[in-house]
Amino acid sequence: MVKQRVVTPAARLRALGQSVWIEGLSRDVVDDGRLAAWREEVIGGVVAGRAEFARALEEEVYDADLRQLAQERGAADVVGALRQEDVRRAADVMRPTYEETQGEDGYVSVDIPAALAHDTARSTAAARRI
Repeated sequence: MVKQRVVTPAARLRALGQSVWIEGLSRDVVDDGRLAAWREEVIGGVVAGRAEFARALEEEVYDADLRQLAQERGAADVVGALRQEDVRRAADVMRPTYEETQGEDGYVSVDIPAALAHDTARSTAAARRI
């Protein structure tokens, strides 16, 4: 018996040249395989916004890392380190899409503070830190 592949709405949009991205990144989405499954459904990228990440920090999956990092760093550094790790891990999951599309998709987008919007050098530096 041949297994038929279900054509998802995201796949239909991709066939029309449209890239579909999901918003909201948290560690459990990466760890439990949902992000990889969504990538297989032709999701083109992930938006990792600061507000969504702040909500995700309330999940138990972060507790051990929060405790450990809090002993080593200040609060802002703790949040930055956790966010950076999640973005890195999500980018690793999205890498096959990046390679398959030759860099057209497969990104994890991060936002930077709005106060930096008119300062290109500081905006670029903030993005690189993430």
